Amino acid sequence: MEKYFIGDVDQSTVRVTAKYIPPWEKESTVETTKEETGNKLLVYFIPLLILGVAFFLRFYNNNNKQTS
Repeated sequence: MEKYFIGDVDQSTVRVTAKYIPPWEKESTVETTKEETGNKLLVYFIPLLILGVAFFLRFYNNNNKQTS
């Protein structure tokens, strides 16, 4: 193999390339921010809020019908 050896590569002349990260890993690891946590909370909070308002209005309307 020594007859094929040409020389060592000077590491200072080699360009630095970015490490490849597959898209499915980017989404799960890199973008874990407060915005995602807030969005996850809104997904559950908004339907619960709507249900709460609906039950309140139903209870309020039933009380008004009984007193009239």
